[in-house]
Amino acid sequence: MKWPVAILLAALLQIPGGLYAQASAVIAGDYKLIRWYEDGALSIWEEAYPRAFFFRQPEKVYEPYEAWDKNFSRLSGIMGKILDEELKENSRAVEYFRKFKEDHPEQVTLLHLNGNARDPEFETGPFFAGHWLYYAGATILSDIPADTAVIAIKVSDARRFKERSGWDGLRHDDIGLCALGPDGKADWRYSEQVVLQAVDYANNTITIKRAQYGTQPVALKAGRAYAAAHIREGPWGKGANNPLWYYNFSTRAPKDEQGRQAWEVFADDVARRFLPGGELSFMDGLEFDVLHHELKNHSYAYLDTIRFPDCDNDGRHDWGVFEGVNTYGAGVMQFARRLRQQLGPDKLILADGFALNHQRAFGIFNGIESEGWPRGDDYELEDWPGGVNRHRFWAANAHPPALNYVNHRWWEKKYPEVPHNIQRLVIAGTVLTNSVYSASFYNPDDDNPEDEHWQPLFDEVVKGTENEPFWLGKPLGGTKRLAENEAYRLLWSLSDFYNHLALADGMEAELTENGIRISAEGQDALRFRLEGLPSTGNDLLLLLEMSGAPIAQAPPEYARAVLVGLSEQSVTSEHKHQYMSFLNARPFESEFGFVNAKTGTVNLEFEIEGGEPVLISGIEIYHQPNARARVFENGIVLANPAMGAYTFDLEELSPGVKYFRLQGSAGQDTVVNNGQPAGGQVTLPAKDALFLRRIKGE
Repeated sequence: MKWPVAILLAALLQIPGGLYAQASAVIAGDYKLIRWYEDGALSIWEEAYPRAFFFRQPEKVYEPYEAWDKNFSRLSGIMGKILDEELKENSRAVEYFRKFKEDHPEQVTLLHLNGNARDPEFETGPFFAGHWLYYAGATILSDIPADTAVIAIKVSDARRFKERSGWDGLRHDDIGLCALGPDGKADWRYSEQVVLQAVDYANNTITIKRAQYGTQPVALKAGRAYAAAHIREGPWGKGANNPLWYYNFSTRAPKDEQGRQAWEVFADDVARRFLPGGELSFMDGLEFDVLHHELKNHSYAYLDTIRFPDCDNDGRHDWGVFEGVNTYGAGVMQFARRLRQQLGPDKLILADGFALNHQRAFGIFNGIESEGWPRGDDYELEDWPGGVNRHRFWAANAHPPALNYVNHRWWEKKYPEVPHNIQRLVIAGTVLTNSVYSASFYNPDDDNPEDEHWQPLFDEVVKGTENEPFWLGKPLGGTKRLAENEAYRLLWSLSDFYNHLALADGMEAELTENGIRISAEGQDALRFRLEGLPSTGNDLLLLLEMSGAPIAQAPPEYARAVLVGLSEQSVTSEHKHQYMSFLNARPFESEFGFVNAKTGTVNLEFEIEGGEPVLISGIEIYHQPNARARVFENGIVLANPAMGAYTFDLEELSPGVKYFRLQGSAGQDTVVNNGQPAGGQVTLPAKDALFLRRIKGE
């Protein structure tokens, strides 16, 4: 059904004078929506679910603008990579985004920015050679003249350099050459950037192309000069994109002549773009893609067994860790603080947060992106509890207002390789955690022949063929965990927990009136087990309320990682059996839902980052599937992340209300979304979700 423009205009004219500063009517194809906005408010903050915006598809601008705008103005905003720091020629989208914000001031407009690295040809003027991250390098053993010839030079260890090091298998190393200072460390104030042409490992020589990336050739003396390969990622995308150079965030990194380290220069470079007069001042904020807290366990930082990061440029790899302190992560946190200070409290700052090595700028950033739910390679959503914990913890500990979103995509698969039930469960994960859904790489059959660029949306996002975004409306309560039933409870008190507790060597535990205090002075982690828990098999839900002291040498905002899993002897299959959460000084309840527990007795294993004291102030364990439901003004969402079927009682969840299935669109799941009445009970198969609409007046 299309709404005539005359009806919309008539509705707009009925707004009482002075009650609202503006009204917005959106008509795009068959998508219909009238919504009112208070002056200056972004629609993404409205309690109208599924909250949603377009992820990165809008950066692929096309003409005419009016067609592009019609496509991407249907939700609550757009996000795009509109600078050329990673992909060339994206910057032509800046003017589209600017006009979009002028036309739709109520919609959020966000920049997507690589937080780890940038193209060395993109505006590197504020940076100097020592601001980049290098592998531990080698001493140059031959004199180098100040000319631009391609030359072969002798080095102390040619294994530090590599041909075809780019992810496309085509790019040789980018290398920095510099003098060695009196302290034996690299002195990047006198340096040159070159590109490797060939390596002769037998004779320890490398052939280099001189004076690259806008640098000038320098003369260097044998034994008093240094060569180091850049740590890079990519190249990403198609075409002539370059591998990207990593920033050296470490607080032990070299300083430029103004005494600045990379984290300071990068923060200032980002801030100037968003401040008044900057090219992106019209935007509401940004999201940092791949902003990591540590270098270890980071696939881009080491690609072989020879070369590792050297943050202080002394020629020895260090991973950014000195005297047990992660200086790389400390620099990332200082970067976050400086950027927040410069942008002020109102600009949105987000970053990836779906992995243990991602940034942990709690209280500084507004929230996280989960690239895929729970992550883009989890095609069975096995890490459902980890995803829930991450989003809930960020919501409770973010710089206000909190904004977490799910980028609905898969890393190696396309539609329809991942089945409909999993797609539904992803979308359900967003509305059950108060997160925002981000429409990304979904391309079913295009039913809009007038626009080849048209971005289709899942039926669950837009109420099927009725094409109504935000159709669920306001939630009528929080998410219900249906396993929380006293009839299914296993442990009843903290003393029960304490009686099943087994500690690793060096751990101490004490049962107090406030909870169980566990500590391990001088150790890097708390490790303990719950042994001999009764289990009825398969499903086990653990709810654990925890708080703890900060890690002594970590930044104050840093939250400690918590990992909980079934022991190898307690599982019935090889499915993932360890889930993550966080803890800090504020009590927080994490959930750990296991789907493959053995029948009889099982053991749970715990590992908490840092040896500082932790207080467990609440515990509940249930032997039921971690099924969930949430009731909204105009519908209900049911989710079953377990390995078996689950029956939902709609009358118990929402007494006296009748629900109908959505009417599915062509090319989507018209079997499940068949438009029929739902009945009093609904049984969902394993790993599935269901969105039901409420009939008006019910």
